Amino acid sequence: MSHRMFTEKELKQLQNNLNVLRLLGLTISCQSSFKQVAIKEYQKGKFPSQIFEEHGFYVNFIGQDHPNSRYNGGVKPVRSMEKQD
Repeated sequence: MSHRMFTEKELKQLQNNLNVLRLLGLTISCQSSFKQVAIKEYQKGKFPSQIFEEHGFYVNFIGQDHPNSRYNGGVKPVRSMEKQD
């Protein structure tokens, strides 16, 4: 994963994305509703990068590996939330 800083334009795009919960340094936290949708779409056969791009995340500036790491990091918390419902 790239550790470069986001440009002002990139930060603005991320801040305006309804799927973004918060930005902190180089960390992007996504809404749990997006994580749930992403898991369902992944289970249907979509690639993480495709899911992120379809939901307003531009892989060219968040890094090619970022969608994969975000998916892997978000699966457990969302699955544990589904079990509680």
